Parts: sequence; structure tokens; C-alpha cells
Amino acid sequence: MLSIVSATLNSEERIGRFIESLRLQTSKEFTWYVADGGSEDRTVEIIQELDFARVRVLKSSSLYEALNAAIEMSDSEYYLVAGDDDILSSDAVLIANKIINGSDPNTDIINFNCQIDGQVRRPKGGCLVWRGVQVFAPAHAVGMLISKELHSREDIGYYDTYYAIAADQDFLIKAYLKGVSQCYSDNILGTFSTGGVSSKKRLESLRQWTSIQIKYFPRYRIVLYLRFVVVYLKWIFRF
Repeated sequence: MLSIVSATLNSEERIGRFIESLRLQTSKEFTWYVADGGSEDRTVEIIQELDFARVRVLKSSSLYEALNAAIEMSDSEYYLVAGDDDILSSDAVLIANKIINGSDPNTDIINFNCQIDGQVRRPKGGCLVWRGVQVFAPAHAVGMLISKELHSREDIGYYDTYYAIAADQDFLIKAYLKGVSQCYSDNILGTFSTGGVSSKKRLESLRQWTSIQIKYFPRYRIVLYLRFVVVYLKWIFRF
């Protein structure tokens, strides 16, 4: 049984496609755990009508406070993070459960490919300092299965809510540096939407990403500041 976890907030107008992708799963061996940050529209009511979903309503929570709460609610060995506007492939649950059952039980993170902007994205490999999480996976949401057991480790814990946009980057870099066990599957679980907060607030997202990298790789501070400038200039001049 796979746990799919999401955080929602006033998601009524964009959550429909994701829910439909859950309804169309060829395997029903999953539960969708949702922590809602206090929606004022019909988000919670829509989710409560689904027999495969469990929802918990929080008061004025941040994205990662809600995501942490959804993970705590989940009861499977592994979970898949999904944004409220992502889309799962129709066989995502079937593939995920098959890979879990065939993997070493000590595996902490299982990385996958995913669709982004109409293209199949794969792990980039290369330098962890320069590329961050994308060395191992193209995206946090719909791009990896994570062992819930990781969060019980005192040296890793849950997503740090100090980073409002990039807490997943902080969590994963910390986990990688602690030597967690990973494996890779050349499958696609779904489509990662680029309409989320990290895309809408690109400069702040880049600032947090850079801050996290400097925290874990302080000797490369100058290189990371240079990367910040290079990425920013690319955005300005679109090259």
C-alpha cells in the first residue's frame, strides 16, 4: 500500500486534474493523505468526498508544516509527495508498489524520472554542490519515494519549516550527506507542475536554494554565489 501525501490551500480550482489521475489508477493500493492549511473554498469538502483520501485541517499552516502533518498521518513504509496540480501516470501506484516490493528493504529513497514541461527529465548526475537534488532526481514531488522511517532519525528529522519554499532541498541534501541508501528506477510516476510557489517566486526560491547549499558546503561559498548570479542573469536575458 502506497501513501501519497499532499499539502493544500484553496486548491479547489486546480486540484481536479490530480484527483482525476488518482481515480484512474490501475491499482487502488494507495491512500491519499492531505493536510490542508485552512482553505476558505471547497477544497476540504471535495477531498472528504473521496473514499481513498484522508484529510486533516490545520490553522494557518505553511506548506511544509502541512506536508509534515500529512507524512505523520500516513501509515505506509514509503510515501510519494504530490502537488495539488501535479498529475500521476495511470500506472504510477502499480509501478511504485512493484518497485518497493522488489527493492532492498533498507533503501531510504527510490528515485524516478518525471515529466516536466512536456519532456522526460532524468537525474542529471554531476556535482552535488552545483546541481543539488537534481543530481539524483529531477523533482521532489512525483520524482521519488521516500521512506517514512527517515523522519524518525534525529540527524535528519522532518522538513525544516524555516525554508518556506526550499525545505525539500534542505531535507534531501542533509539526507544525502548522511549517507542514506538510494536506488534509481527508469520509470515515470507522473507530471510535475511548474505552476507552484517555487516557480512563481523564482528569485526567493533561488535565494533559499543557495543559502541551503552554502550551509552544507561552506567551502564553496564563492562558487555558489557565482552560480546565483549566473542563473539570475540567464533569467533576465533568457539565454
